[in-house]
Amino acid sequence: MAKPTPLFQRGEQGGQQARTVAAEIAAAESSLAKLETGRGAAALSAMTEGGDVSAIAKLDAEVTNLRTKLFNLRAAYRAAGERDARHAADARYQQQTSDFEAFKVALAERDAAVGKFCEAAKMAAESYRAIFELSDAVAVLLPEATQMPSGFNAHAGEVEVDGRVQAAPLDHLAAHEFYRHSGITRPGQGGALPGSKPFSLSTIFRADAIEPWQESTKRLSAFLAEAVKNQIDTDRQIEIRAIEITMEVDLAS
Repeated sequence: MAKPTPLFQRGEQGGQQARTVAAEIAAAESSLAKLETGRGAAALSAMTEGGDVSAIAKLDAEVTNLRTKLFNLRAAYRAAGERDARHAADARYQQQTSDFEAFKVALAERDAAVGKFCEAAKMAAESYRAIFELSDAVAVLLPEATQMPSGFNAHAGEVEVDGRVQAAPLDHLAAHEFYRHSGITRPGQGGALPGSKPFSLSTIFRADAIEPWQESTKRLSAFLAEAVKNQIDTDRQIEIRAIEITMEVDLAS
């Protein structure tokens, strides 16, 4: 029996051995079919005077060798299929293990992000409540005989967008401030804080166009303080002038 022709290098553990063996099986089956096709001519030659009487024996020997080769190849194909399947399973397990590590890291990082969010949410809630309560205080603590400038109230603010300043209630300003930090720059992008909203359609993908609330409230507070102080100073001047007029009248009489 002929020694099998090596198909693989020593130690080769590739995942496609079954495919290589299948190609060898197909070639051997094709060769066997060709031999069987020539059996009739060989038999006729052996039966003819002066013909090749050994032709049938040669053909049978070749057929036997090919059938033995096919038997071994088919056994090798089954073994190669199992080996390939195990190789694929090992590769899939290694990939799954690697993915699982990345999965766990993502879970841990999400947990940390949720922790930071909870801390920030607590601070934001406390700060917004303080803003609301201090707005009540601003309304109550207006000095006697003074008032907020026309069109302004303690529970509203303003925001500048694209060079235009517009008034807005506190809850709207908070929602705009949340959206300003959303990072939304393109359609379909998510992640904006629930309750946040753009100032207008023109700022949906330009959150940075919204003025920071801290800047707008400082500007507004400076304006309101100056307006109330002017009222106090004006009242003072009127009161002093009234006293002076009264004194002049008394002196004249």
